[in-house]
Amino acid sequence: MNKSELHKLTKILWDWLAIKDEPSKSDLIFLVGGSKLETPKKGLELYQKGFAPYLATSGKTGTFNDSGWNKPIADVFAEFLNFEYLNVPNDEKLPSENEEEKLKEFAVRCLKEYERLEKYAAKGDLEKQIIPLEISENYQKLTTNIPHGMWNGLTHP
Repeated sequence: MNKSELHKLTKILWDWLAIKDEPSKSDLIFLVGGSKLETPKKGLELYQKGFAPYLATSGKTGTFNDSGWNKPIADVFAEFLNFEYLNVPNDEKLPSENEEEKLKEFAVRCLKEYERLEKYAAKGDLEKQIIPLEISENYQKLTTNIPHGMWNGLTHP
């Protein structure tokens, strides 16, 4: 698979996975665990914009605990939030075709997120998502074209 096709397929999956709803005022911003600091960064950004007066963190370990943290995710997020009070940039974006290694890593993150939806639905932790055919087909194409060594514990190839 060439890098242009990799970028195209990953973008389709990412655009479907990424939440595009506009935030609205709330009583609380609830940060569900994850293995990256993008979650508390985004929570802090929303807090600073006045969407809620409180932030709450949660999480012990994730489905794919690739963070390397040796403490509960909620604690890591809380420590981050206590340390980073102002001017946190949102650096979550789809890498360009010219950043092939970053793009492959990002594609794997999208694939992991897709599989989390499936796994949590199977456990009954969330409602089964209706996955459009185009998304499912792109997922399958990506799973067969990402180098096997990059999968780090995913359930497919």
